[in-house]
Amino acid sequence: MKYLQRGLQLALLLASGLFQVTFVLPRLSYQQRGAKIKQWSLKLIAVFDLQLEIHGQINTQAGNLLYAGNHISWLDIFALKSQFHSGFVAKSEIAGWPLVGRLCQGAGTFFINRQRIKDTKLVNEQISAAMRAGECISFFPEGTTSNGRQVLPFKGSLIQAVMNSGGTIQPFYLNYTLNGKQTDLAAYIDDISFEQSMHTLMKHSGLVFHLYYLPPISITGKTRAELTGELQHVIEQQHHAFMLQYADTQPKQLG
Repeated sequence: MKYLQRGLQLALLLASGLFQVTFVLPRLSYQQRGAKIKQWSLKLIAVFDLQLEIHGQINTQAGNLLYAGNHISWLDIFALKSQFHSGFVAKSEIAGWPLVGRLCQGAGTFFINRQRIKDTKLVNEQISAAMRAGECISFFPEGTTSNGRQVLPFKGSLIQAVMNSGGTIQPFYLNYTLNGKQTDLAAYIDDISFEQSMHTLMKHSGLVFHLYYLPPISITGKTRAELTGELQHVIEQQHHAFMLQYADTQPKQLG
């Protein structure tokens, strides 16, 4: 019964979201869109009974920020949107996902094919222009999702955008726990389909989304490679601390 109730709530919410991104959001200001998207995202994570644990604070009203962090699930995007307003950079495959692709597109997502250099250059230009106009953008430098038990190597090509805009990098770290232990329940990896992922999340309750705001990184006097390395380092440090607290077995020490 609970599963069916959630399914009905989700269907109604998705229909509402499609209506808003098609007819409502295009007419609103940047700030008004942010408020609407945050409200809708909070309703979505409530359907999945996703609990939020936020660590640290940032000025979510600040502009010209490039949010950057690790990536585990399609659910990451909406959990993050429930906390701050920003456009997102996502892999081009997401645009084809049922319903969610349309919702992401309508909510201001930039889609990129990382295998095409021209795509990266064009998206960098679009991001730079948006950030210079005072907007914030989020991206996942791993370029893909993980199971949450490790942080994958970062790709720094999109960091050029914040260098062009003269902005600041705001790192974040995210992960999930269930019953007090790190879990890959939300992980969107391997051959799992979107429908399978949705079904799995609908069946479970008590999943906790942990979001850590890490100290901002200044771009002044640094190369793109240096910024990428610094970003990966601070996120790996937080991952190590998280796993020491929540993993079933302790991870190896960082080298």
